[in-house]
Amino acid sequence: MLKHYKKILFLSILGVVIYSGVNIFYKIIGSSLEDQPIRTVPAGDLKTDVRQDRLRSEYNVIVKRDILRSGSKEGAGLPEKDETEGLEATSLDLVLLGTTTGGVHGDCAIIEEGTKKKQDIYKVGDSVGGAELKKILRKKCVITVGNNDEILIMDEEPRPGAADSGARGASREGRHISLARSDIKKSLDNVGTLLSQARIRPHSADGKPDGFRLTRIKPGSMFNKMGLKNGDIVHSVNNKEIKSTEDIIKLYQNMNLGREIALEVTRNGNKESLNFSFE
Repeated sequence: MLKHYKKILFLSILGVVIYSGVNIFYKIIGSSLEDQPIRTVPAGDLKTDVRQDRLRSEYNVIVKRDILRSGSKEGAGLPEKDETEGLEATSLDLVLLGTTTGGVHGDCAIIEEGTKKKQDIYKVGDSVGGAELKKILRKKCVITVGNNDEILIMDEEPRPGAADSGARGASREGRHISLARSDIKKSLDNVGTLLSQARIRPHSADGKPDGFRLTRIKPGSMFNKMGLKNGDIVHSVNNKEIKSTEDIIKLYQNMNLGREIALEVTRNGNKESLNFSFE
């Protein structure tokens, strides 16, 4: 019985202490708040602050991702360092046919494996000919063979001869060719297979890119169905000059979308127009 009373007494004292402590706490907080002036913010200003915070956040994202491609990096304006300096040319049987950097499709390279006579589009990290593609630059790539980095450089085509220099002269009446959409879709589903149906090499005139040359076109291939022949030089697509690998990729895209295409080609020293429609 005595123990019971002791418990009640203890709980009563504890309650008084807690109550007093809470009152003291609120008095201290209340006095500190009284000393602070109350700042009212108009509803319009509050919306402005929220909007500015949101815009500031979006600007930070733009800066971090460099969405505007400002390229404002530390050391801007200094000459670029050649990242391939000191690298040995690869001894692998690979031929670099073209590269594109900074395009909408990202960096990519068209490489032919000499032993397989196979052309394909590669990106950084892909394996090709027993090596790993480490970096894609303009007209050259860095590949990793084992533990060593090597350089793969695109061969510059010799300056065109007399036949090519006269290619811009006489022209024939444009040809109109109709292609089945099903054939186009089947060919474009596998770009690697499509590229293996012909050898595509960059062509230059007066030291400047001037389209691409087609050789080793396989019978029955899409190139063959398009009426293209060995030795043809494709200069432009829809009146847009072909100067990079990305322009070739755009050609594939237009074909995939079933858009009409007009190619300007040089055949046997004469310029021709090939107009394609898809049914």
